[in-house]
Amino acid sequence: LLVSNQTTKDSINNIMQNNIANNTSTEKYLVRNMFFDFDKYQTKQYAENFDSIAKYLKNYSDTRIKLTGYADALGDKNYNLMLSKNRAIFVKVQLISLGANSNQIEIDYKGITNPIASNNSKESRKYNRRVEISIIADSNAKLSVEPIKVPDGLK
Repeated sequence: LLVSNQTTKDSINNIMQNNIANNTSTEKYLVRNMFFDFDKYQTKQYAENFDSIAKYLKNYSDTRIKLTGYADALGDKNYNLMLSKNRAIFVKVQLISLGANSNQIEIDYKGITNPIASNNSKESRKYNRRVEISIIADSNAKLSVEPIKVPDGLK
């Protein structure tokens, strides 16, 4: 069977157009949870991650996510609660500034609760200073969040 290059290009274009029209693209979005330096609620480290999340939210308007901020156990409990709130707000503001709709993004903040690592060392505490992304609604099932991997010795 001989197929011309034009026939192949036409077939690929038809498949792509059908995928777009039927929203059946196989493109997946893998995003990461974000970690913060001690006593900080802003980071420039995750620009690509912010771009990916915002792009996905713009493309799939029925998707909703929740951003949950956390802090390590050093310092005042109430201060850490506000720090975790500011971390979640910071991420939300970054996503909105990149075109995401604020109605698609919920925030929550937990302070020092739900640590995923020990708070006994500088190395382990960095895992507790984070914003976790949860998918509330995604009928397209194309967004996934990379699981956090805490080394066994730091749990």
